[in-house]
Amino acid sequence: MPKGMQKTSWLLYGFATFFISLFGYIYYTYETTRSEIMENIDSKLLNAAVSVKHILGDDYHNIVNAGLPVSAAIYKEKSRALSEYAKQMQLAYVYAMILRDGKVYFSASSYTQKDQNNGRVTQFLDAYPEATELNKEAFFRLNQSLRSQKINGAILKVSL
Repeated sequence: MPKGMQKTSWLLYGFATFFISLFGYIYYTYETTRSEIMENIDSKLLNAAVSVKHILGDDYHNIVNAGLPVSAAIYKEKSRALSEYAKQMQLAYVYAMILRDGKVYFSASSYTQKDQNNGRVTQFLDAYPEATELNKEAFFRLNQSLRSQKINGAILKVSL
């Protein structure tokens, strides 16, 4: 092999190695960063769900699921507390839902100042028509795994 071709081959191998290493580093950095972000989001969501349970109180969903009335004053206080929590934690919304007769309803929900200004505050047992079958199935899966935590048939959701 001529000497010039040999130098060119080593140069091409060097560039190929450099680019493979560069792409490997970029992929590793992306996956590591993505994983850290997802872990932080998961942690924030879990903390919010547990906090919502405490904000609403142990008996709130027992009352709702029993079909007993929740006064407007109690719902308003729960919504205000959820809204303050969502704002403090820099979450868009924090809400709880129930499933009745195959339909999903809000049992408690935070709101923003913009929602209040526009008159779009979620009311007690407002329907959640966007619920998919997958959302509805979550009630059955979560009821079994979370029963010991006394969430009692409610799904606690958080929107970032």
